[in-house]
Amino acid sequence: MKRAGDWIQTYSGLQFWPLDPRPEEICIEDIAHGLSLLCRFGGQCTSFYSVAEHSCHAANMASSNLSFAALMHDASEAYIADVCRPLKQHMPDYKAAESKIMDTIGTKFNISPEEFEAVKEVDTRMLATEAITLLKGGPQNWSWNPAEIAYSGFTFKMLAPAKAEAWFLDMFKNIKE
Repeated sequence: MKRAGDWIQTYSGLQFWPLDPRPEEICIEDIAHGLSLLCRFGGQCTSFYSVAEHSCHAANMASSNLSFAALMHDASEAYIADVCRPLKQHMPDYKAAESKIMDTIGTKFNISPEEFEAVKEVDTRMLATEAITLLKGGPQNWSWNPAEIAYSGFTFKMLAPAKAEAWFLDMFKNIKE
């Protein structure tokens, strides 16, 4: 059967079709590895800070019933990278692919769309906290004030990719058990 689009080869050696994802092609090791190598803020922060570490912090900040959804909330980026919010809103094809991948990840790991939606508040608060800490001079002239919602007393580990990957996999294992 012909698949939509073309495929990428993942870290584990699987073929993954970003436009036609299937649950059996989702691999947690691929997600952890890919996210550990992606830098938040398009790499425009003061130090390397991975999406994997961001996801682990989000899981720690979320309520226990949402910690797994928080850990996995950016998992699609392991397959299609990240696009910054100001640009993503003008990319309907990217958003459709991202949504399809997230639905497939939700199916694979039994995470509902409502759970992913409920994590958005934690993700936004993490964004605010990260911006204050990791952007040179902090967030400047944003249309909203990150300081109003940022987590207080928060510290980042700034983990190297291999350590962020290991932390992500450990959290996955601990939450799923």
